[in-house]
Amino acid sequence: MAKLLRYWPALAGALVGWAAWGYGFTPLAALFFLLWGTARNRKVAYLTALAYYLAGSRVIPGAAAVFFREDTSLLLGIGLWLVAAALLALPWGLLHCAQGGLRNAWRPFAALFLVTVPPLGFVGWLNPLLGTSLILPGLGFVSLVVGLVLAIWLSLLPARHCSSWKSGLIAALISLIGIAGQPSPASMPGWVGLTTHEGKTPEEMNDRMIRYSRTQELIGAAVREEGTKVVVLPEQFLGRFNLDTERALQYLLGPMLIERSAHALIGAALPTGEGKRTANVLMHFDGNQWSPIKARFAVPVSMWKPWADDSTVINPLDLRLFEVAGNTAHVSLCFEDYMLWLHLGVFLTNERPDLIIAAANGWWVREGKAQAIQDEHINAWARIFNLPLVRALNAS
Repeated sequence: MAKLLRYWPALAGALVGWAAWGYGFTPLAALFFLLWGTARNRKVAYLTALAYYLAGSRVIPGAAAVFFREDTSLLLGIGLWLVAAALLALPWGLLHCAQGGLRNAWRPFAALFLVTVPPLGFVGWLNPLLGTSLILPGLGFVSLVVGLVLAIWLSLLPARHCSSWKSGLIAALISLIGIAGQPSPASMPGWVGLTTHEGKTPEEMNDRMIRYSRTQELIGAAVREEGTKVVVLPEQFLGRFNLDTERALQYLLGPMLIERSAHALIGAALPTGEGKRTANVLMHFDGNQWSPIKARFAVPVSMWKPWADDSTVINPLDLRLFEVAGNTAHVSLCFEDYMLWLHLGVFLTNERPDLIIAAANGWWVREGKAQAIQDEHINAWARIFNLPLVRALNAS
């Protein structure tokens, strides 16, 4: 029994991962650092991190099986779930040290660095730094620095032989902040992000024509509302964007947008001219001109598969902001919502944007928490930098 008690941080890590992601209580993820520091050895530290990531990403088995192909075995989803969690937990196991002191402060910092930047950063979801940064949100880089310092301090605290009641009090305070509820990010006046329920990306001609008509209907209803100047539709909403798409939407949307002096941002797959390869884009249309806002990253294996002719191309070093209707925007397309390294890079290399635009395609979601967990990632960035968030989603 005494040996089993040594593993209690792993059980608590699972509870923290479960509670922090999917219910709007993201600051609870800060408790991970306290539990990791409490672990007596590297084995327990690894199991604590593994339990945290497995519980936080619990939706992957079912969701991945549908996303990759509707007749895919559930075993593929389970395999992806286990492998991703095992890899993300690895730095936390290798870098754990039972001794405290400033001389070991580099260890939690290094573990955070390794799970944030590529290659592990390519699946770097559930980063507990978002939890600590939300303890004091709205201050941008100050919030992130405070979050990093808090993460390191919590990691080293148990090794300093802090009394159990003090550790418990700190955990209780963090829990109160977490369960107090995280308000939704502010909206952007004149901007409308639409939630649709249109199913998979259209491929057949009849389905594509129906989607064009639906696009006209949705954007028309939005721009008729007083004060609307930009309408955002979800990722991959149009499917493959070709000359027929451009001509059809020029006819259906052009006069309406020009009359209202409005803009539309519509998700599509833009051919690159290299075989069947495409770029994942938001097509910006003002009634006269089309211009693509290209995604920087895409889902590995399913969309980004550089070995295949039909891969979605990526450009992770393109960290610029985009101008839409006189505003500068940080744009996040679907899987990018999870990528801490990408968002951090954008904010570090640019002046403060006016808003965040996040477009996603969640037709494949069978478990409601899957979309909630994704939303919490991009909501955290909007709250940390106190920016309006315009969210467009094609929900299940």
